[in-house]
Amino acid sequence: MIRPFGLRDAWKIKQLQPRGVAFDLRRLLLRSSLPTSSAILGSLTRQSLGAITFVYYGSNRSDVRGFIQLAPRKGGSAWDLTYLAPSLDDRQGLPSTWCDLLRHAIQAGAERQVMRVYARPPEDGEMEHLLRRVGFALVGREEVFALTEPPPPTAPPRGFRLADRQDSWELRELHRKTMPPVVYQACGAWPMGDRSSTLLGMSHEQTDYVWTEKGEIVAHLGLAAGPKGYWIECVVRPHYRADLLPHIQHLVSLTDCSKSRPVYFAVPGYSVGLGWLLRTLGFGSYSQQLVMVAHTVHRVPVYKPVPASAMEGCPEMTPQ
Repeated sequence: MIRPFGLRDAWKIKQLQPRGVAFDLRRLLLRSSLPTSSAILGSLTRQSLGAITFVYYGSNRSDVRGFIQLAPRKGGSAWDLTYLAPSLDDRQGLPSTWCDLLRHAIQAGAERQVMRVYARPPEDGEMEHLLRRVGFALVGREEVFALTEPPPPTAPPRGFRLADRQDSWELRELHRKTMPPVVYQACGAWPMGDRSSTLLGMSHEQTDYVWTEKGEIVAHLGLAAGPKGYWIECVVRPHYRADLLPHIQHLVSLTDCSKSRPVYFAVPGYSVGLGWLLRTLGFGSYSQQLVMVAHTVHRVPVYKPVPASAMEGCPEMTPQ
């Protein structure tokens, strides 16, 4: 049986958390938090803060077989899978347990009008297979690069500026025209602050920048900051990708990049050549992850007229 987390489950969650799998490198690298703390905070605040946690019980309340955690995105229309325990490498980590927990999370999301559940697992064939089994579709892959030595300060390149709300429509068009259709349809644009996390009640502060040429936006760069590091994402038109180097260099120079607080840069699979630019700045490949999404389905009652065949041919009643 799978139920929402209760405070009585905290000890069991604490025992399981070292044996689980964390998802989403951005969340993990910027501000990791203990699953137990996130579960307690979510329970106390009715998920307005912390994580949404579901616990898999065995034959009795004391038999906890696993748990799953999800973080709601800003606006509440999407969740991110953040933690699942025990891992498949654990002797108690069964594929059936994972499937049951994942299916329950998708169903719970549908009941709460959540349209999508995202998962960013590490590159692992068995994990990908199980996620596909329960309804997740592979959207793409990301390679994450890391920098620990900051470049020298540079002046902002021409046309590089902070984004503002008036750029929203043009940014959506940039994303729509730049991303592969399957990626855009599954994930859409990432508007300013869209992936802010409510984990532990503290969002990843994100600052958005645009690069304009002749009054037209040709690139969108988002810089998120956390206690443990920085995270950069970028959408740029292919014809301008080779000229992005000074813009990245200036953006990195705005951080206090160090070994204790690296700058991470996510490069989607369709941004061919961007990794080469990052290497020229001293970035090195850190890790890879998949990007997967499950679209939820909400059951609603449908009423349609049913012909009463037994009444056919009966004489009509004429009022007197």
